[in-house]
Amino acid sequence: MGYGVIGRRVADAISAQPDMDLIGVVKKKPDYKAKLAISKGFSLYSIDSESKKTFAESNIQVSGELKDLLNKIDVVVDAAPSKVGATNRKVYENFGIKVIYQGGESSEIAEDSFVAQCNYEKAEGKRSIRVVSCNTTGLCRILNSIDMNFGVERVRAMIIRRASDPDEPGKGIIDAVSVDPINIPSHHGPDVNTILPNLRIITTAIKIPTTHLHLHTLIISLKNGATTAEQIIDKLNNTTRIS
Repeated sequence: MGYGVIGRRVADAISAQPDMDLIGVVKKKPDYKAKLAISKGFSLYSIDSESKKTFAESNIQVSGELKDLLNKIDVVVDAAPSKVGATNRKVYENFGIKVIYQGGESSEIAEDSFVAQCNYEKAEGKRSIRVVSCNTTGLCRILNSIDMNFGVERVRAMIIRRASDPDEPGKGIIDAVSVDPINIPSHHGPDVNTILPNLRIITTAIKIPTTHLHLHTLIISLKNGATTAEQIIDKLNNTTRIS
């Protein structure tokens, strides 16, 4: 569900797996992304009958509507824009479909939040999970590794965020630095606690005028004061999905 910045990557990843079949991609608008999905051989579905008409007017062939697709699948990955997943949730529940939501949704939308290295066993077998945002995932991967090996007393993190996705420059800021969100802690700290509930962490975040990256700076107090930098680097080198 959704074929934007997140959905495109999810679709490519699923299609590359030998034990998964990508049955279809759902879009609302007949834009270049819809044509991209078709060019990759993906079956394209509209959200509803109204959306289907707009595709027909643009001479883009769809394989059906969302309701047609939900009868053919085991799991839906909802990569729709933030807050849209909450609307889609009722549809999925009516069809009894298992769901993976993206991290822009509230943690209450699913049975559990998920980072593979941190709480795989807790999420296994659930009917709905939320894969937390890239920022929360990165924090959890690093902090969980350090906490498991050395014990984290507390964390103070600053997230320096790209202002918008590369194809959404209208959302960005120009020649400025903006606190976003203004609240302290930012939403990232409480979101980390949906994965690592016992971690003492406070986060703040600012936006900068670039589309290329996020940068995190972490101040971590360890329970074991004798821990060396070399020991931490060694453990991180042996933690999956961290380079």
